[in-house]
Amino acid sequence: EMQDFLVSKRMRSETKCIRAVDILFGEQTLSLCDTPGFDDTEGVEVNIANGISTSKAIRQARSVIPVLVIDEATLKVDRGNGLRSLCQIVQSLMNNWKDHIHSFVYLFTHAQSKNSAKRVSKSCSSLRSVCESDLHPILDDIISKTQPIESSATNPAGRTGAFFVDPEKDPEDRGDLFELILSAFESRITDPQSVF
Repeated sequence: EMQDFLVSKRMRSETKCIRAVDILFGEQTLSLCDTPGFDDTEGVEVNIANGISTSKAIRQARSVIPVLVIDEATLKVDRGNGLRSLCQIVQSLMNNWKDHIHSFVYLFTHAQSKNSAKRVSKSCSSLRSVCESDLHPILDDIISKTQPIESSATNPAGRTGAFFVDPEKDPEDRGDLFELILSAFESRITDPQSVF
């Protein structure tokens, strides 16, 4: 089922509609969802439809762990406009988004190395000095979550909510990624009906 979640380096979204796969987690069944991208090359109408369908689907869930997927390279291109755009989309989808930022998980794709955290933190710090102040909370959260923490039995990689993968180079990262996303289960949004 997970093989249906496509990863591509092409400049267009591979996901045209929301895809979900159910996974057993302890005594619970969780749904891992892949949603269409925003700022797609398909046009404004597709963006609007994606926003409406994604918001409706999220409101049907009992709880949500938002995973923001960011191509690491976009942080340095065009003064970070890709990340700025993503932040604005998050703001438009969520009510009181700043109150729920602790629930966000950041997935940086096409990471050039496992040491990408320092580059991302530095790029976000630079962006913070030139971007709108309403984007500072997300940038601060990314900076915070890219700081290394001490490894433990429950967090052997020493990660805190920002993950770096290149699934085309490291296909085994997909399994690790799922476990790392689930590590954010305790900080999930438990009332998506009022948040989205």
